[in-house]
Amino acid sequence: MHTGKTSQRRRLSVSSELFELEGAVLAARLAADVLRFQSWNDQTDAEAVPWALSSILSLLGSRIRDLNRGIRGEIDPKLLIAHHNVVNDDEQLHDQDLILEPWDSTATTQTTGGRSKKR
Repeated sequence: MHTGKTSQRRRLSVSSELFELEGAVLAARLAADVLRFQSWNDQTDAEAVPWALSSILSLLGSRIRDLNRGIRGEIDPKLLIAHHNVVNDDEQLHDQDLILEPWDSTATTQTTGGRSKKR
């Protein structure tokens, strides 16, 4: 069944990804402040804050590592595309944004500096 929509290429905006990561850093800072000032409402909150902080930092570490790998061409940027960083073909781009293109099935492998990179 044809819906009338054309298939769009989905790409990753590094600027949008970094903006989202900045928000997670702020959340971690706020959680740390809650711990430091012991400003929770009840014992359940007191027990949840360290877990939340650990989760936020784990997420940040993973996303930063994978974003770095995507920029260097070690992993397909398609693995990192999410609602907060996706750029479609018809969207206006900022001149200063770095856009990562997903690898296609016809990409060739090129060796650079001892590492195989899919292009």
